[in-house]
Formats: sequence, structure tokens, C-alpha cells
Amino acid sequence: MFTNQGIQPVNVVFNNVKNCFLYLPPKLISHLSLNENQALELSWANESPVFLSWAQNRSSSDQDIHKVELCRQLGEQLGLKDGEQGLLRPCHQVSSLNQVFVEPLSADDWEILELHSSALEQQLLDQIRVVFQDAVFPVWVDNHTVIYIRIASLSSSVPYGRLEQFTELVVSPKIRAGTGNLGDSLERFGHNQQNSDLSSSEPSSHSTSHIPQSQQWGGIGDLKSLLRYLIKGTYDPVKGQPPVPNIPVVFSDSIHRVCGAPPDSLCSINHIAAGVVHLFPWDPHLNASGGQSAVTYGLLSKVLSPKEAKDKTKQAMEKKKGASVGKDGAAVKGGEEVTTEEAEVVRVVCHVPETLTDERRGHNKGEIHRGRVWIPQPLASKLKVQPHSTVRIKPVRSTIKVALNISLQPLKPLSEEDDEEIQTAFLSWLHTQSHEPLACLTARSSSVLLHGSDAKLELALTVLKPEAQSDPPDQLFLLAPTVLQKEDIQVDRQPVAEPEVKAEDEASDPQLPSLCTLGGIDEHIRTGMEFISSNLLGSPLSRQLCAAAQGLRGGALLITGAKGSGKSVLSRALCRKAREDLDAHVQEVDCRKLQGKRADTVRQILQDVFEQAEWRQPSVVLLDDLDDLTHTPTSPEHEHGPEALLQQHIAQNLKDVVDEAVLHSSLVCLVITSQSEHTLHPSLTQVQGSHFIQGFVNIQPPEQAQRAEILHHLILRKSFLSEETLRTLDLGAVAKETEGYTAQDLAVLVERAIHANTTQTGQSDHGACLSQRDFVAALNGFTPPSLWGVDLHTPSGVGLERVGGLREVRQQLMDTVLLPAKVS
Repeated sequence: MFTNQGIQPVNVVFNNVKNCFLYLPPKLISHLSLNENQALELSWANESPVFLSWAQNRSSSDQDIHKVELCRQLGEQLGLKDGEQGLLRPCHQVSSLNQVFVEPLSADDWEILELHSSALEQQLLDQIRVVFQDAVFPVWVDNHTVIYIRIASLSSSVPYGRLEQFTELVVSPKIRAGTGNLGDSLERFGHNQQNSDLSSSEPSSHSTSHIPQSQQWGGIGDLKSLLRYLIKGTYDPVKGQPPVPNIPVVFSDSIHRVCGAPPDSLCSINHIAAGVVHLFPWDPHLNASGGQSAVTYGLLSKVLSPKEAKDKTKQAMEKKKGASVGKDGAAVKGGEEVTTEEAEVVRVVCHVPETLTDERRGHNKGEIHRGRVWIPQPLASKLKVQPHSTVRIKPVRSTIKVALNISLQPLKPLSEEDDEEIQTAFLSWLHTQSHEPLACLTARSSSVLLHGSDAKLELALTVLKPEAQSDPPDQLFLLAPTVLQKEDIQVDRQPVAEPEVKAEDEASDPQLPSLCTLGGIDEHIRTGMEFISSNLLGSPLSRQLCAAAQGLRGGALLITGAKGSGKSVLSRALCRKAREDLDAHVQEVDCRKLQGKRADTVRQILQDVFEQAEWRQPSVVLLDDLDDLTHTPTSPEHEHGPEALLQQHIAQNLKDVVDEAVLHSSLVCLVITSQSEHTLHPSLTQVQGSHFIQGFVNIQPPEQAQRAEILHHLILRKSFLSEETLRTLDLGAVAKETEGYTAQDLAVLVERAIHANTTQTGQSDHGACLSQRDFVAALNGFTPPSLWGVDLHTPSGVGLERVGGLREVRQQLMDTVLLPAKVS
């Protein structure tokens, strides 16, 4: 009868958990439509109702929908009996409490509370979330000792409320009779509070400033002044120096590779937080074991690649020449720009920190990076750091200073929030962060994300005082809630002018096709990915078995096929798969664009490509249509001609560049495409001590089933085609009529079918639906691109139709001639 009003009858059963949450079965949670931070009202018999927070009971069965569980100690304090029947009602409005006055039940409870204040500060919110007036709650200290506290009053004048990170807990001492006077106890407790405060966050400066001088030590006029005075002692949080946390040194000065995408272990972490980077070991399988992460700070700067260093040196030399006609000092200034690196102090989360601190883990031959690092996009854009580039991270060793005055400036124009709302939001954010000491550290300039009245506010934070006086690059400042007040926070409503990002600074990853858009080549995809993965040590098995043949030591992968067979699309899709699964950098070279260039120019281009690939390793280098650049001589008389000598020099240059990369033991995989193995220059395919090419993928003309699968994927790629096309179209019949067609021929055929459909039916808002008639029209008079320019010989003379009789002989001749061609 009560369920329609949101009231549910329940049986309260005691358990032995060490918190004050009411445990509900999943069906009851769903039935009441409870939110995570919602409070519950429990009433029974003629007793006053109580207000509790809830948690899900994962061990309850489906039949126990009316069974709720509560801690035995709390149930006894509330006057409940084991198995008591009551009514449960959700509370739709729960206020967050700014201040709660509590008192221990006994002197023993007070002494335990005084000794373990730091531990309770961290554990209290894990035990109690909802409190109400005059309630007595059990609190566990270090999971084995229980004390009892009574809620004396709530500052918000509400019957119940929720504890938050910023809630101030004011405790009244319970002095044991005959153990000294009150003044000694106050002095002792005030001294302890300078080192460890029970409040989950420090109170504001006006918390003690309004207490009259006559009420200190001489006489106390009201209860609230007594409680506040007892918990704070004579310590002035504004004038006193807050405790400065120590920054742990988790890693040494080293360089790391920037991840192109966040690792899998960051799926459950808020990795988009600005100014927070994540360090991982170089071997991905070491991070798979999980483990505890360590938080510290570091000075992050971009490391220029060899090509970037050369370009910057060249620009500096040009500036120096231009400045030589002016003052000498200007020329020196131009030279300094070569070594200047923009650095940023960042918060660093170290995953598997023992791999970063273990100095015995030396670099293997060919390894450039100590580990991997994930940098959020805002910070990466600020430092102009591209994916797969290299950064240097140094541990912070400077002395932390306390920020006395700060400035907040919006990154985007403000709408309705006034200065006081921004100051209040910042102080609330600072209170929520104060339970974690390292979270309140900042550089001279940083950014902070606040929750305003209607939307999120992203603000630039600048420390104004203490002023900059030869501060080191890794200088950090402590944002202390006991020091910063509203008058210390300046709000500049003028948005920050963001620098324009130049086109050359943006990431230039090539646009590569996806393997899911290709059909009929599943076996080729599997072979190609196995080769690339083993070369780049992408799996635990390859790291154990293929370490001696890593990178280019395992040879190159050659993908061959006729023109239009899809070898270029397959190779580029394999590169994309390696970039997604192995986080590999991709360097693509279209060899057709290098035709006609000098051998020295081609060698320099290849050296730059492989140098960049080694710097950003693991990498995949794709040389597309290499036989157009280094093809085999067409005839014996051309073997010693000028073109043949050029081809030989280019082939030798390629081998020299690859041999140099082999000596470095770099994680680089080489993928080559050509029409066949025999169209490449013989020096690349002949065995001369070692195989230059050790992996082969040969794309044959597709069979009928493969052609049907290719047509299926080609139609799926056309977003404007309706789903009805694949349900009604007989792709097997179309594939039967396309004997000998390559993948490119089938792509052109689908385009012709779409054109035929549009000509006959016109445009449709629901998408075009291809039919068998459209493909018949497309095949009519169609010459596949693979046969363009081919002179097809038409036999002359008498045909079999002129032969009378001999039907069995004619059929045997037809089968002998045509069947081998159809099967192949």
C-alpha cells in the first residue's frame, strides 16, 4: 500500500561491517530509483525517524528484496533490534553541510580521537556520509578500535545533511576527571592541532577572528565559541605557516616517448585533467599487472628530433647572418634560441614506479626512451608536442613556496558569474583538494577547472605573490586554504589571449584506410599483421622469441599484386592497424613521386625518413610502389645504360640506409609494395649473406566468393545507399559476371551501378537502393580498368559452330581449354 508513495516496508538485519551505511539489495535500489548521494529515512514503531546513507549489498539474493542490513553497533545506538520491521523512504533533498559540531561520548573516546586525528580525517567519509541532530555514530580507528561521537548541532539548521570534503568538523573535548586543569589540556591540544587538524579542510580566516579577546582564556560566553576555541587553540591559520608537503622523487632525469593514444589502463582514469601526465614503463606487459601508482611533479620539456634540430640550427644561422650587420648582442641572442626549450611543471602519475626508479634496468641497444608518457591534448598543444615525439622529464628539486596572492583569468568570456562567485567556487575547489597535499601545488602559471552556477569555468591561474625573484624553472607554489582568502584572489574578467597554432605545428598523421573496409583478403591481413607485430615486438610471445630479430633484423615485408589489386590500400590499412594496436609511428613514402630525382637526393630523403622513424620508434616505414623507383632492367642490353645505373645506385642507397638502422637495433618495420618480386631490382631480392625481404604477401585475382565479399564492403562504404540494397541484391550473381576483375575494377563497377540507378530513379531522401538491373546496365559495354590499353586479340578463322556432329568431342575440348582458366 505504501510502494506507490515511495515508502517500502523492510526488515533491518544487523551485520558486522565497519561503517554506518544501510546496505540495500539491488532490486530495492531499482524499485526506489535511488541516486548515489541520496539519503534514506528509516522509521519504526513509535521511535523518531533516522536518516542514513546507503550502499549496495552485492551478496543479497533476489528473494531478499525486503531485507536491509546495518552495522550492529549503529543499530544498537539507534535503538533498533536485529530483525526489526520498519519503513524506508527516500529523501529527495539533502543539504551539504559546511560545519558540524560533534562531541565524543566518553573521555576514552576523546583520547583515542586526539591520538588518531590524522587517520580519522582520511577515513571518516568512508564510514559516515549522512548525519542528523543528536545521533550517536560509531567510528572505527584503524579498522580495529571503535569510538562513539554524538552530533551536537548542524550549522545549516537542517534536521539532517551530507558530509563533504569541505565540511568543517568542530570537536568538543571530553576531559577525564582529575587529570589536570582545562588550561593544560587546551594548551596541549592546541599544540597538536598545529601539526594535525581534524577538519577535512582548513577553515577560513574569519573562523577565529570574530572571537572576542575577552572570551579567550579568561571566560567563554557561549557553547559555539567554546567548541571552536577548543578545536583551534591559539593557532592563527592565516598568519601561521601551513605544512609544506614533500615531493617524492620517483624517476630520474630521462626522456620518454609520447603515446599517440591513452593506454588501456587509463580507461577508468580521468586522464584528460589538464596539467597531469601519466608515465608508463616501456614494455606494455609490465603495466598490465597493475599495481600502485605514485604521484609526483616533474619539469617537462620537448626534445627536438634530429631533423627539427637541424632545421632550427639552420634558421638560427640565417638569423645570425642577418644580425651580423647590427649589434653583436643581437647575434648572440639569435644563437641562444637553438638551445632554449620551453618547459612546463606538470603533475606526474607514475604507473609501475619501480621500473622507473630501478637504475639496474639499463637501456637495451637501440632503445632511446626510458618509458612512455601520455600527455593531455591542452598541454600537448601548449608545448607543441606531437604524438610519438620525445619529451624530457626532470624531477622537481626546488623549495616549495606558499602562494599569498593569486590571479584568476578566464580562458573564454564569462557569462553571468560575478567576481565573488568565482572566488567562492575557487575556494570550494581548493577545500575539496586539500585532503591530498600534492593536489594543491601549482606552477607560477597554470589552469584550473571550476564548477560554476550553470557551467564549468576554465581559468588561468597566476601566482602574484611571492613575486618572481630568480625563480628556478621547476618552482612550485602551495595553495593553502588557510592562507588564501577572497581578498587574496584577484579576478580579471578579460579572457586570456590564446596563441594561434601554426599549420606546421599540428600533428601530420597520414590519413589511412581501415581494415574493416576491405573484404576478401582476411588471410593476407593476418599474415601482414603477424609479421609487423613480431618485428615490433607487439606481443608477449614475440618479445620472448623474436627479440634477436626485432625491427629490420627480421627483414622487410613485400606486398605484391597487379595494378588495381589493392596492394597499396592493404599496406596502408596495415599501417593504420599497427598505429592503433601497437601505437606505432607511420612514415609513408610514395616512390612514384621520387622518379626522375638524383640518387643523392633520394638517398637524403630515405635517410631523413628512417632517421625520423628511429627517433619515433616503434615505427612502420611504407615504401609504396618501390618498383617504379628501383625496377629491374627491361632487357639485357639495358643493364648498363644510364637509367639502369641510376636504379642500381638507388637500390644500394636503400640497402645502406637499412643496414645502418639494423646496426642501431631500432624497432622499425619496413613494408614494400610492388607488382611482383621480379619487378624489383635484383640486388634487393638476391640473397647476399642475409635476406633483405623476409615476409611475402601476394595478392592474386579474387575468386567468385572473394569478389562477392569485396562488393559487399564496397557497398557498405557508401553511406548514401540504403540497407535494402544488401538484403535484395544477389552479390553472388554479380560476382559470377565479373570473372577476372580486380578490386579496382569492382570499385568502378559499383560507381557505374550507382550512376545507372540515379539516372533511372533520380535522387531519394531515403537513400539509393541498387538492384540487379543497375549492375546489368553497369556491365553493358564496360571495360575494366585493368584491361585499359590492352590489345585483346580476336581469333580469326572457322569456329566450332561450323563443325557438324562430334558433340562429345567438342565438349571435351571446351572443358580441357576453359576449365583450367576458370579454376585459376
